[in-house]
Amino acid sequence: MVLTWAAAVVVALGTARVVATDLAVLHTRARELDAIERVVVATRDLPLGAVLADDDVRTVELAGALARRALTDTGAAIGRVVVVPVVRGAPLLPAQLAPARRGALDAVVPRGMRVVHVRVEPGLDPPAGSVVDVLATFDPTLVVEAGGGEPTITVVRAATVLDTAAP
Repeated sequence: MVLTWAAAVVVALGTARVVATDLAVLHTRARELDAIERVVVATRDLPLGAVLADDDVRTVELAGALARRALTDTGAAIGRVVVVPVVRGAPLLPAQLAPARRGALDAVVPRGMRVVHVRVEPGLDPPAGSVVDVLATFDPTLVVEAGGGEPTITVVRAATVLDTAAP
């Protein structure tokens, strides 16, 4: 009987220690996750290629894992180019902005890629950041004379629109 009672006390003490350790770890982790950070957020939707100005960003207090990775100084964002569109109110992460030394167009074109100006018909105006297929349509009479085939072909698939302003 004494042996059973002693075993029960040992199990209870062991369980209490495990529970106390787990609770301490959970409380520490909760404090880390809930740590309030001052971070830079977008004041408006920031499209691909936007060069950040003072009124595009502000600082707010935010908690969570995302806050720990966000920029903390608006000065680090001003003048940089957006390479991943950012929605209004979202924290700005360093990976969403091009390095400071890169210009607007240079920043959004990945190394090894090229930018091509495509003349389009009036009325077609996809916003910057849109992904489009580029088609070319040839005069059907010339296509028939050349041996047939479709007059419209896909020239590029999944091209990212950088700008739609007239040259």
